[in-house]
Amino acid sequence: MLKKRFGQNLLINKAIVENIVDSAEITKNDIVIEIGAGTGNLTKCLSSRAGKVFAFEIDRDLIPVLDKLKEEYANLELIHYDFLKYDLKQIFDIAPQKIVLMGNIPYNITSPIITKIFQKNILNKFSRIIFMTQLEYALRLTAKPGGREYGSITVFVNYYADAEIVRKVSKGNFKPVPKVSSAVIKLTPLPAPRYECDEELLFKITRASFSQRRKKMLNSLFNSKIFEDKAKLIEAFEKAGINPDLRAENLSLEDYVKLTKNLVIV
Repeated sequence: MLKKRFGQNLLINKAIVENIVDSAEITKNDIVIEIGAGTGNLTKCLSSRAGKVFAFEIDRDLIPVLDKLKEEYANLELIHYDFLKYDLKQIFDIAPQKIVLMGNIPYNITSPIITKIFQKNILNKFSRIIFMTQLEYALRLTAKPGGREYGSITVFVNYYADAEIVRKVSKGNFKPVPKVSSAVIKLTPLPAPRYECDEELLFKITRASFSQRRKKMLNSLFNSKIFEDKAKLIEAFEKAGINPDLRAENLSLEDYVKLTKNLVIV
C-alpha cells in the first residue's frame, strides 16, 4: 500500500526505466545511489548493470519486496533510512570513485534533496545525477533568463552544474497517476564552480531578487535589507553594467556574479 505522505508515484513503464538507465550510461564500473527504491523497478535495472547499488527506501512496508531483489543481486545494498537525514560520508568513505546519483524523486522533497547534494564536499563526490521529477521543476532547473520558469534555483544549480532534460514522461506511466507530468533531468557537476565569487553573497542576492520578482532589481535588493545604502547599490549596478530597472528574471548567472563582485567592493 503506497503512502501519500511519502509522495509515492511509482514508475511502471519498464521501457522508460530502461531509457533512464541508458541515459545515465551505467556500467559495471559504476557505483550508484538510488533515492526512493519503491517496489524496485529502477533498482532491478540498476543492479543488473552497475557494479554496486545503494538503494534508499524510507517506507518499511516496501522493504520485504526489495529484500527479494537482494537474493537475486549480490551487489545491491538496501538502506532503510530517510535520505535527507543520512550521513553520506558513510558511503563516500567506502566508495573508491565518484558515484552516480539517481532516483524517481517525490515532488515534495526535490528542493531539499537538491540543497543537500549541492553542498561543498558532497557534490564533488558525484559524476552525474539523473532524477525523475516534476516537469515544472525540471523546466525551472534548465530555464533561460527572461522566462517565468527562471528563478533563484536555476541560478543556484547552474553555478555548479550543467543541467539538461533527457525526456518528458506523461502521467499515465505512474501508479497512482499523479496530477502533473514528469521529466528526467540530468545534472553534471562541474569540476569547479562556473565563476569565482562570494557564493554566500551571490545566493543571498538571487534569493532576495526573486522573492520580489515583479519589482525592479534595485528596489528588490533595497527592500530586502541586505544592503541599506541605496546610493551604493546604484553604484554597484553601474559598475557591473546592469540596468537597475531590470527584473530578477532578466539577469543571467554571469550578471548576478558581476553584481555580487561589485557589491563586495562597495
